[in-house]
Order: sequence, then structure tokens, then C-alpha cells
Amino acid sequence: SYATTIKEEEIVGSESSLLTGVPVYGEESRKYRRTQYKGPRDWAEHRSTTRIFANLGSIFSSGVVRSLQFEVGSVAAVALALVIWNAVASNGIVFAEQSIEAGLLPILSLPVLPFTLASPALGLLLVFRTNASYTRWLEARRSWALIGSSLRNIIRQLVAWQPPLDGVMDADVLSKRKERVAQVAALGSALSRSLQIEQQLEPTQKEPSPEAYADMLLASTTLPLRREDAEAIGRARQPAATALAKLSGALAIASEDLSDGAKKLTEIDKAIVKLTEQVGECERLYTSPVPLVYTRHTARFLACWLLLLPFALVGGVTVSTFSALTIVPEAGFIATFLFGIDELAVQLEEPFSILPLHQECSSIDEALAQFLSEMPTQK
Repeated sequence: SYATTIKEEEIVGSESSLLTGVPVYGEESRKYRRTQYKGPRDWAEHRSTTRIFANLGSIFSSGVVRSLQFEVGSVAAVALALVIWNAVASNGIVFAEQSIEAGLLPILSLPVLPFTLASPALGLLLVFRTNASYTRWLEARRSWALIGSSLRNIIRQLVAWQPPLDGVMDADVLSKRKERVAQVAALGSALSRSLQIEQQLEPTQKEPSPEAYADMLLASTTLPLRREDAEAIGRARQPAATALAKLSGALAIASEDLSDGAKKLTEIDKAIVKLTEQVGECERLYTSPVPLVYTRHTARFLACWLLLLPFALVGGVTVSTFSALTIVPEAGFIATFLFGIDELAVQLEEPFSILPLHQECSSIDEALAQFLSEMPTQK
């Protein structure tokens, strides 16, 4: 399997909640969609010539298909009920000593033409819906990439612009310099981790208390984050904004060691500005979905089209023969893939819980720690 992806068939799913309409399995499986390739081996498997039949073979273990059991089952149930109704209407039946003669009940069917005319409009709605969701996923991925590059640039500049080791320089001064830069790096790590905690909170998980939040920050980073800073971030109504403010303050202190520090602080502040913009972009994506009127209209159109589809399919078969039963798998097959397109759009619409943010934060921490290791602690 791919380097950081757990196979979907290994997930223990659960039934959909009919009260809330939220597929529990679909929510639980989102954490297993955080795929991140590590090297050529993963890409070689991705391009494998057997990928078509491998994916086809895993269709019934697919998370998307398993999340649609209720929807697809409803379409199949309508198709089966329609076949039974028309069979009784055509041939008659004796049930519980009661006789229903042939011709007493009407044969139910619909012409195919309305479905043919409506199909292009439905296709366009699904395409636009999917494209809008993928664009949100792409924007979130780019924002996180820019957050990582901005944090790397801040520490890189602080380390590169340290004054040369000439004259009298004792170990305490060098250690103090590195400690100040390390605090900037730790707060940068806390910023990325606070975004991760907020954006990947489980639906059934309560918001952590300030103490628990601080513990999560301290446990997740390898950089020397101070307890009081972690608690201050955890107590804030907007943890990312607090982390940004503390990062700016620590940066101002660390720049005092630089020659011509004010000028260089202005240069470094440009990365802070970009960082702030990307944090705002992430918050925008997280708090504003695709307009609900569009999502709901697409869902209603799709549901009505698929639930009425068996009435059009039944017109092409002879209800008195076994061939009428073929509309049940036909309707279920079509419903699986059309509902699946809408499900893909829903899964991509909120991108953060399916992005590998933990790996991204770990990569940021490793890069910042590498920059810090380049700073001497003694002459």
C-alpha cells in the first residue's frame, strides 16, 4: 500500500445514522485519506499497469461506495418495488386468499425522454460542484505549502544574518542567541500545530481545554516551546492569531542580535505578512463552504433523477419475464457512480481533514531544527 495510507478495507465501518443523515463510516474514514507519497516507489505503484483492475477489484471495500449504502439501497428498493408492482399488475396474484386480477392495477412507467433532456443539466451541476470542491482542496494545499515555506524562510534568514564570530564571544552569548532563534522556531511550529489541531478536530471530539491544548502542542513538537506560551495559545479564542502575535514578538527580540537589525527585521516581516495571509486563507476555507443553495439543489436534482430512473428503465423490458429484475442492478449501478461523484465533491469540500497536516507539520519541525543546528553554541 502507499506509504502513509491505510487500506480502506482495514477500517471497521459502522452503519449510517438515519437520524442525522451523516454517514458515520465516511467521517471515520476521512483520516485514512491523508495520502502522502514518499518517493519513486509510491509513484511507480500509482502508475502501475494493473491499477485499473486493482481498483475495480476493491470497489466493494471503497470508502465512497460504503458511505453510499443507504442512498444506493433506496434506489434499488424503489426499482425492486416497481418490478413487483408491475408484475402483479400484468399477471395478477393471489395473496392471503385475496385475488388481484391482471389489469386491475396500472402498470407504472415513465418515458425516457425527460431523463435524456435533464441529463446534460445534471452533468453540468455535478461537474461544477466537483470542480469547486477540488479548487478548495488545491487552495488549502497551496496555503499550507506557503505556510511551511514562510516559516522556513524566517528561520533561515535569522540564522544566515547572525553576526560573524569575531572578537570576544563567550559561550553564554552564543547560547543566548540560539535560544532566541529557537523560540521563534518553536512558536512557528506552534502556529502550524494549532492550525492542525483546529482543522483536524474529530466531529465527535470536544474542543480541548486550555491545559489539554497546551499538552497537545508540547507533545507534538520537538522544538523548545515554553509551557507558558503553549498555555496562552490554548486559552485564546483564536489560537493561530495568538501564535502569530507571539511569533512576531519573539522575532523582534531575536533581531536585536543582528547587525542593522531594524532593516533586516523589515525584510523578515515580509514573510510574516505572507504567513498571516495564508493563515487567513485557511480560516476562510474552513469556515465558508460552497454555497448551500447550490449543494442542496444539486442533491435534490440528483436524488429525484435517480429515484425516478427505474420508472424509465422498466419501460424497456417485458414485465412478465425475469428480465424485468435486471433494472434493479442497473439502477443500483448507475446510482453508485452518480451518487459517488457527489460524495467525492462533499469529501473534498472541507479539505483539511483529508490533508496530511501531521506530516506537513513534522516536515516543518525537521526543517526548522536543521536550520537551528547550523548555529554555533561556542566559538
